[in-house]
Amino acid sequence: MTDQLIKQKIQDLLLGGKEDLFKLVQHYFKSGNKGKAEFTDSICIELDLFRNTVKNSEYGFHPKSQSLTEDLKEDYSDIIKADALMIYYADEISKKTRGLQLRAISGDEIQPEILSILNYLKILKDIFQKRKDYISGISQILEIKEPKK
Repeated sequence: MTDQLIKQKIQDLLLGGKEDLFKLVQHYFKSGNKGKAEFTDSICIELDLFRNTVKNSEYGFHPKSQSLTEDLKEDYSDIIKADALMIYYADEISKKTRGLQLRAISGDEIQPEILSILNYLKILKDIFQKRKDYISGISQILEIKEPKK
């Protein structure tokens, strides 16, 4: 159940970010900046594709033994940290996309935010894949990197 809630939260944040970013795409098209519109639209597509990956991924971490051994506690702890980081990066993407259209209209430089969105998405995808490999038994280690502040 927790896995479902985590996945839904990530999907919601990414959908909101995509919708905000699409407003920027529309602004670029209206202002005749086709190159920026197409580049920004490609980011929208990436956000949507990853959102669908999260949506369609399997649920849960089901250990063979239900007894809470020390190893199992550590496994759950690592997975919880990964979940928290995924929500953190999805939230950062959502925050970065808010208001970009208005900033672009007013002439502000938004290229650093666009690049940080791409970087956060790359990190989010990486954490998601490592978590998936870990819970499926493909990987023995779930490497968790704390966000840089």
